Amino acid sequence: MTAKRNTQGLSDSAQRKRQETFKKVDKGIQQLIKTQHPITFSAVAEAAGVSKAWLYKEASVKQRIEQLRDQSRQTGPSQRRESASEKSLRGLNQTLRNRLQTVEAENRELRRQNEIFGGYLLRIRELEKQLQHLEAENQQLKHLKTGTTHNTRVYKQDLNALGIKLNSTLRNLIRATPNAIVETAIQALEEALSRGLVSNPGGFLHAAVKDCWQPNESLGNVAELDTFNEWWRWAYDQGLVKAATQIDGVQHVLTADEEWLPLDTALTRYPMDTAIANPPLP
Repeated sequence: MTAKRNTQGLSDSAQRKRQETFKKVDKGIQQLIKTQHPITFSAVAEAAGVSKAWLYKEASVKQRIEQLRDQSRQTGPSQRRESASEKSLRGLNQTLRNRLQTVEAENRELRRQNEIFGGYLLRIRELEKQLQHLEAENQQLKHLKTGTTHNTRVYKQDLNALGIKLNSTLRNLIRATPNAIVETAIQALEEALSRGLVSNPGGFLHAAVKDCWQPNESLGNVAELDTFNEWWRWAYDQGLVKAATQIDGVQHVLTADEEWLPLDTALTRYPMDTAIANPPLP
């Protein structure tokens, strides 16, 4: 009875060890599949910690390993090639992304530089316009300087003949005034002098040049001229008037209060007949 029980115990123990070995082999195979490792007897033996002899001895295990090995040979390289291809594509994709970021950064920098250069170009064009304007103005000033110097030289002899000595004020005014205006003012002075209407030729000419006076044409006949001359001498002697000329075609006189009045207004304001009829009391 004792020998029979021992034999049964050994059989049960061997069976348990065999089942545990099956489990270890199955676990090793699952691990190899999970890690995509090729399925071979050597790989399974190493993963499960068993001998290859045991794997070959167990028919079911042997058959399973051979099937998985054949499947691995058929699908494994393709899967590995696909995995390598995906990895290559991921690397290429990252390279393209990096290149795109670099190009975008370069593009932004070029745009910024273009804006700066565009601003410089606009500024240069503005400066060129200012330079052209200043050059034109400079030429005008040179021409004006040459022309006005000629004015004083040409008119100096005429003004001396009219009893006018050029001072700095009158000289500067003539230099800054076009020839036509100066000539017209001198004509107005000559006409006023011929009628005895000017006591200060220099002051008269200064006002005539400054205000662009025209020669007197308002007194159309000798009778009117005599009447005006008579009134003018009386008003001048009374200190009521200082000068006379034509402004915009109308005869004007300059009062002692520095007010220019049309002749008609002056005759009304300072009537000579009334003053003669009512002389001031001694």
